[in-house]
This record gives sequence, C-alpha cells and structure tokens, in this order.
Amino acid sequence: MAYKIEIEITDLEAKVWHSFIADAQEWVETLVRAELYGKMREVYRNEIDRLTADPSVATIPATMEEVLANAPLVSAKDRDAALMEEMAKNPVPPST
Repeated sequence: MAYKIEIEITDLEAKVWHSFIADAQEWVETLVRAELYGKMREVYRNEIDRLTADPSVATIPATMEEVLANAPLVSAKDRDAALMEEMAKNPVPPST
C-alpha cells in the first residue's frame, strides 16, 4: 500500500517558498523520507531492545525491514484513543 499526501498553500506562501526551494516536490519528499528514516531507526532500536530482553525469543530477524515488518506497532490514532478511554475511566480528582 502506498500513501499520497497533498497539501495546499497560498500563492503568497508558494512565492516565498520558491524563492528558497528550486524543486518543491523533491524538497518535501526528502524531508518526509528523512523523518521517516529517523522514526524507523527509533522503532528498530526499541524493537531490538524488546526482543533481546525477552527470554522466550530464540531468534531475531536479520534485517531492519524484517524487524519492522514483525514489530507489534500500534497507530498513533489507536494509541491516543486508548489513552483517552483510560483517562475517562480514571479521571484525575480536582485538587483542593
């Protein structure tokens, strides 16, 4: 599955942006890919730590891609919903 993300900027924003950026598409792709690579490395390191600390794990995948593909990832949207549900069940009492 692939994702396509579009943004809309004003003519003035585009004018200013193009005074600094020659190829907007390339700039955005580079920025997003750099951010994604950093997040992938972070998840990879956390997953390797989790796997090596688990005595029931006998083998660890050989590549970053395999580790990430098998990681028990939860979307930020689902994680936030679970947190909000938990907070609703256990509200913090007002301070006196």
